[in-house]
Amino acid sequence: MKVTIRINGDVLSAYIPKKDLEEPIISVEDEDLWGGSILLRNGWRLALPHLPQDTRLPVTVEARRMSGRPDRGAHEKPDRMTTIGETSSSQNAAAKLAKNQKLQPWPALTRTAYEDVAACISSGELSGSGLGIINAFERRMEEWIGDGYVVSASSGTAALTVALIALGIQPGDVVLLPSYTWAATALAPLLIGAIPRFVDIDPNSYNISPTSLAAAITPDVKAIIVVHMHGISCDMDEIICHARDQGVPVIKDCAQAHGALYKGQHVGLLSDIGCFSMQKSKHLSAGDGGFMVTRDAALAQKMRDICNFGLPTPKANYRFDEVARDGYAVFRECEQVGGMFRLQPMSAALVMHQLEHLRQRITWLQTAMESLVEEAAKIPFFKITRSHVDRTHVWHKIRVGIDYTAVDYFGRSMAEIRGGCATPLPSAASRAPCGRRLYSHSRRPLGPMPAQSSGPNPVAILRSKTRSSSSMRTIP
Repeated sequence: MKVTIRINGDVLSAYIPKKDLEEPIISVEDEDLWGGSILLRNGWRLALPHLPQDTRLPVTVEARRMSGRPDRGAHEKPDRMTTIGETSSSQNAAAKLAKNQKLQPWPALTRTAYEDVAACISSGELSGSGLGIINAFERRMEEWIGDGYVVSASSGTAALTVALIALGIQPGDVVLLPSYTWAATALAPLLIGAIPRFVDIDPNSYNISPTSLAAAITPDVKAIIVVHMHGISCDMDEIICHARDQGVPVIKDCAQAHGALYKGQHVGLLSDIGCFSMQKSKHLSAGDGGFMVTRDAALAQKMRDICNFGLPTPKANYRFDEVARDGYAVFRECEQVGGMFRLQPMSAALVMHQLEHLRQRITWLQTAMESLVEEAAKIPFFKITRSHVDRTHVWHKIRVGIDYTAVDYFGRSMAEIRGGCATPLPSAASRAPCGRRLYSHSRRPLGPMPAQSSGPNPVAILRSKTRSSSSMRTIP
């Protein structure tokens, strides 16, 4: 019969398509895992053929079932719950094999991407405004988003800074932003002398709380930056309503929300300006880079000028001609405050064709997360952000909160519990493009418990439930 050997999370397992059965491998006959017999958790012993030492997982082989104890059902729980600090033999086997496995590199570059970067270098157009590759990138983004005007920038932080300047934010003006975000959201106003003022978040979505925002809008507030944290949109209708009532413009930090939708609209189009990052970890990655999107053509042109030292900057290729003014020859004239915030042409070339695959990769992530979110919902003290009826989640990160009911459940302090959650995401979520590690509510990476600790691990509970489900499949 055919058997697929693969790693789910950090556990080596065998999947038997004929029986739709997946079980962890708890022992192997030889250390290299490439021959002899393996013992599954349900008691089956399988004979495998010998394979090359550099074979990558997953791999499907013809196997023969040998003698074993009576079958255990595919969904039956193991004899006991794994406790903190324990390492099963299957985990040991997986650890030996892990050094032979390579994670899919990110960004996932195609041959076309290499060819486009090489063509950009050959063209000699490596710096400047109105370049063909920059214009092509902006057109592609406008088509992908579905509307608006896209202006490219050197980074997501630059995009936020340019947006604030374009909206007329001055030194001393107050800019509201969520209390939970990446530093760039607060650094952008600080860079132009404005004052960031933090607003409470919704503990369920980690996005800015519309109710807290409404209370925070005072006469000295001149702009609002909202952040679509981890890939799910804020409640934009309520936020825009509060902002418009007070005449305050809204900027969206969409650095983690490429492709996210709110009521069927791309999140970039839901306010005055949407700002995106194309840093390496993002779903759309140029290595470094960013862009702004707005429905206002005049505002888009203003941002384009700011990105080019405040010079009047047509979208097409152009050159500056000398003109006479007050008896002096004027070659270039900066008409407003600006800087060198342009996107590098090679970054534009690198990212262009990733758009062709971006929707598919987001769908992979959403599919991979379904089982994890479903199982997490069964654990009362686990809180994971999830999609809503009116908005999609593109899963840039998976944020896990542990409710204080866990203190009573485990009989241990929250500090101990937070310090002891473990391990990478199980199964499909860890193998899909842009797969992420679990992080705690306190933003610390979830690491191993201290050696002296004992007792059940909340993540182990979640992972044991997820692994026992025969519906979990690896997304390629």
